[in-house]
Amino acid sequence: MKIIFNTKIIYLLLVISLITGTEKLYAQSPLDSIEIYNPFTHAADIRRIVNNRLSILSGENKFLINKYAEQIEQAKKTKSLDEETTALIKSGDIFFKSALYNIAINYYLQALEKFEISNQPTKSAFVEIKIGRMYYFSDLVPMAKEYINRAYRTLMSTNDDELIAYANFAIGTVEENTKRAELHFKKALDIQRQIIKTKEKMNQLLAKHTGQPKEKIAKDTERDFWLTADEAKDYGIVDEILSK
Repeated sequence: MKIIFNTKIIYLLLVISLITGTEKLYAQSPLDSIEIYNPFTHAADIRRIVNNRLSILSGENKFLINKYAEQIEQAKKTKSLDEETTALIKSGDIFFKSALYNIAINYYLQALEKFEISNQPTKSAFVEIKIGRMYYFSDLVPMAKEYINRAYRTLMSTNDDELIAYANFAIGTVEENTKRAELHFKKALDIQRQIIKTKEKMNQLLAKHTGQPKEKIAKDTERDFWLTADEAKDYGIVDEILSK
């Protein structure tokens, strides 16, 4: 069986892969959007979001915690490091959002240990920023600096714009010099604006050439999205399937 791909689609997918990087990391939790606040001028707003709005585990979050616990146990049995660490980080994010820092840190540290043992410095740094962020909101700034400074040095050596923006937001949070902190925040925001602009353009082109709604394209390109040959044809990525 031969699959004839839409060449325009292949080009777009190649561009997207170059933009997003070859190493897939985990999406940040919705709470990470609070990092757009300057912690020097909006500390009260940030803590209000963490401590008030998100201080109680909702029914949905309890369901997710149980789901991730099952995934962790299953991943241990199958020795799937990626699945186990993903579930650990997602669990930590939920408890962090709920201001249950003492529980969140246990999940983050487990994920960090596994990344360090398997020699994955980029992923280790990604988790270290989450740990540093948690210490920062716990008013343990020296600990926050230790983790974030170490992670910043690692992530700035990557070619991943999203991780570089993430690192700049984090280092700006613990930077004592206001001007330097603002420069880090500005750099992070500039990178993120460009990333969003580029993704929107790519999604528009994919929508145009596949015939799929823009909303569906935006959702599908935010994650690994696997298709069979027939599904790819129906989606609009493949022009024709030739069978022997």
